[in-house]
Amino acid sequence: MNMLETRDDEPLLFPELEEFFRPQTKTTSKEISMSEEHYKTISEVANDFDIAASVIRYWETKFETLSPLKRNGRRYFSLEQQKLISQIKELLYVKGYTIKAAQDIIIQNTKSDKVEINDNNQLENKDLINSIISRLQAIKEVLQ
Repeated sequence: MNMLETRDDEPLLFPELEEFFRPQTKTTSKEISMSEEHYKTISEVANDFDIAASVIRYWETKFETLSPLKRNGRRYFSLEQQKLISQIKELLYVKGYTIKAAQDIIIQNTKSDKVEINDNNQLENKDLINSIISRLQAIKEVLQ
């Protein structure tokens, strides 16, 4: 045990310094478990997404919506931030977008998530309808 650390039941040698060594509010086990479930360090996120931590730090400079909680010099990513990292990875590595294009898509998504989802669904529906129409026309020609 460090000299500065004390147990709650032990009296301090200098009671006037108690506020520095014993926090007034105690963190409950529920709060600790919630914070551990919802926040991950940059190394944990990097392992989860199979990305180098340096890449995530670089993305922080390019995507202003990617801003982790910083405490004691460490980065902690919430679930929303982790989802954003997943989306950025998909845009850059899977779909092959440039960083500028990915930035535009991320900004557009944050402004209107529902509108873009509807637009994508409408485009998919139009493609589906057009393919059905072309198949029906081919069947019509066969039957004539």
